Order: sequence, then C-alpha cells, then structure tokens
Amino acid sequence: MFKDIYKNKFKTGVIITAIFILLSVVVYYISNALGYGEYAIVIAVVFSLSASLVSYWNSDKIVLSMNRARPADEIQHRQLENALEGVCIAAGIDMPKLYVMDDPSPNAFATGRNPKNAVVCVTTGLLNKLDYYQIEGVLAHEVAHIKNYDILLSTIASVMIGVVIMVSDIWSRSFWYRGMNSNRSKNEKTTETP
Repeated sequence: MFKDIYKNKFKTGVIITAIFILLSVVVYYISNALGYGEYAIVIAVVFSLSASLVSYWNSDKIVLSMNRARPADEIQHRQLENALEGVCIAAGIDMPKLYVMDDPSPNAFATGRNPKNAVVCVTTGLLNKLDYYQIEGVLAHEVAHIKNYDILLSTIASVMIGVVIMVSDIWSRSFWYRGMNSNRSKNEKTTETP
C-alpha cells in the first residue's frame, strides 16, 4: 500500500509539472503575441505558478462549487454520515467532509489534496437508488481513493487543465472578435472612399 501511495504522489508531481509547463507555454505565446516581448516569460511563469498554488490549496472548493454541491445535512443525511464514519474507522483515516449534489444519476466522487482535507460528495440519485449497504460500498471505494492519494492527482489535474482550456478559449475568442472588428473597419473605409 505504501508503494502505491508513493507512486501516486510521484505521478502527481510529474503530471502537475507537465501541466505547469503546458500552461506556461500557452501563456508565454499569448503574452508574446500581445507584444510583451521579454516580459512574456515572466508573465507566463508567474501566472502558471499562481494557478498551480490556487489549484493546490483550493481545488476541492473549486470542484464542489462547479458541481453546486452542498454540505450534507446532519439530520437528513444522518445514515449517510454513519456509513461514511464506519468506513473511515475501518480504513484508519480521518472522516472527510460530506457533501451532497442534486443530480438524478447515481454517482459519487472524492476530492481534496490529502486525507486530512478530503471531501466525499454523493448525488441525490445515488441516495435514492441504492440501499444502505450499496451506498456503504460506494463510500468505501471513495475512501480508498482518499487513502491512496488518488484525489490529489485527479482534483488538481482537472482544475489546471480547466485553466489551460479557459485561457486558450479566451485567447481564440479574442482573435475572432478582432477579426470581426478589423473586417468592419475595412468595410467602413471602403464605403467611405469614392
């Protein structure tokens, strides 16, 4: 088990480094195209480093807000909390925060940067369609992800890849808008000249 945890931490470091480099390259080319010249590399590294730190410290909050998850109600979800607590005691880890997401599909996920800052989120569809023992099995699966540090890799990678996609999308849309504006100004100039 400890070899698996070490491998997961090593893979996480490699993938985060690769995403950091990819994000730096994308931001460097955008900064260079905008005419920042020799400052483009500084802008790229500062932006990528900031995105990496924010992803590391806040990735669980970002993932939960993207999915509109809410903390589990202590009274309404008492049985769910009991099941998670039992699984955590058996696994020998601290109990993660428990969240519920309104979604009819039966699903669950774990997120966070380590077992001490972990979150387990289940959908209302899972709660409605499965019985107690099936839900306990799903929770055990998610707790195994937490214990093996799988959550760090998946959470940070998804947030950082999302940042790369957003930056690329904003950049490509700005080219499209610039192209439309330059076409408009060319059309206006041609109609003004006799």
